[in-house]
Amino acid sequence: MLDGRLYILKHSILLCGALMLGACNPIYMGGGEPLAQMTFNHVRAYPIYVASYELVEFVRPKENTLPEGFVSDPAVIVHDYLKSRFEASGSQGKLRAIIKDVIVQHKSVPSKNKIGAVLNVANMDHYTVRITVALQAFGTVGHEFQSVTLTAHRNFYVSEYSSLVEREEAQMLALDRLIDDLDISIRVVLKDQFKVI
Repeated sequence: MLDGRLYILKHSILLCGALMLGACNPIYMGGGEPLAQMTFNHVRAYPIYVASYELVEFVRPKENTLPEGFVSDPAVIVHDYLKSRFEASGSQGKLRAIIKDVIVQHKSVPSKNKIGAVLNVANMDHYTVRITVALQAFGTVGHEFQSVTLTAHRNFYVSEYSSLVEREEAQMLALDRLIDDLDISIRVVLKDQFKVI
């Protein structure tokens, strides 16, 4: 008898919780304008003191797919950034930027709320985005060849109840900050090590 009451109580709590969450989180029905895509048309290109600048884009292996619900491909964003950010303006040498790896990992994290964890509700989606770029300089002043590999990564969390628009906003914010990190690191290498800016 006690087991039956516990069963009813547990399912009543679950139903009430689901109804309250539904009331607090309106269902996205579409109709809103999609978020603007991240572009780098407004970015001032840095002149690099080399005769040529080559960008090698990332070729995604079949097993390296984006998690379901991840709306923006970081490989495309980092390619657009590298293409727009630097331009050859010298007379000697070559700079090559190679997008070596782009990984997006996803896992579901249980709610920190004890009741939510027991009922398996209010979980969070945890994403890790990692980008690896190799910079290679050929025939620059004083150096026949130099190479540096840089890795930037970001972690962020999104509620499982977030709308598609909220998810896209969180992803774009994380990717924007990731590109900022990469930009700072690349400019340090080009200035202090390669000495081409």
